[in-house]
Amino acid sequence: HTFYNIPQPAIAQSSSPSNLLTYENPTYGITIQYPSNWMASTNQLPTYNSIIGFYSPLENLSDILPAELALSITTYVNNISLDEYSKITRTALEQQGMEIIESEPTTLAGNPAHKIIFSPGAQVAQSSPIEFKVMQIFTTIENKVYLLSYNAETSKFPLYMDTIQQMLESLKIQHPPII
Repeated sequence: HTFYNIPQPAIAQSSSPSNLLTYENPTYGITIQYPSNWMASTNQLPTYNSIIGFYSPLENLSDILPAELALSITTYVNNISLDEYSKITRTALEQQGMEIIESEPTTLAGNPAHKIIFSPGAQVAQSSPIEFKVMQIFTTIENKVYLLSYNAETSKFPLYMDTIQQMLESLKIQHPPII
């Protein structure tokens, strides 16, 4: 018998499109892809303006908190500039005792956006049993703020970064929505 060396598929199959599901919300003109082993849910969302949350699978019993990517849309009466919203966000975070790790311009769904990464400062961290990190990316279109917030335990934060990046890159915003 002749044995052929057949290349085995790489283990990291998460990059193949077949493992991605698409979440669509025609009401808000939103489409985003997420890994098929993540859960999409509207149940856990804490704020009125949250549309959808995506949660990573828990790996084992010591894995308490899933990583989360939540999408929220806030509508204001007046148009709001990205610059203005970025300043308001930074100020609010600093007032809450958050430590801003990174704050820089980026793009989201082809629109100018802002990315901010933060974690609780020393005072806030003492009152929380779990250390976590948050990355928020937001863009403003007329009077709406589209905000994606990724949070995970500090130790797990880098692990999901590629997946989160892939999800962010898949986001499409139809403005105004077709419906």
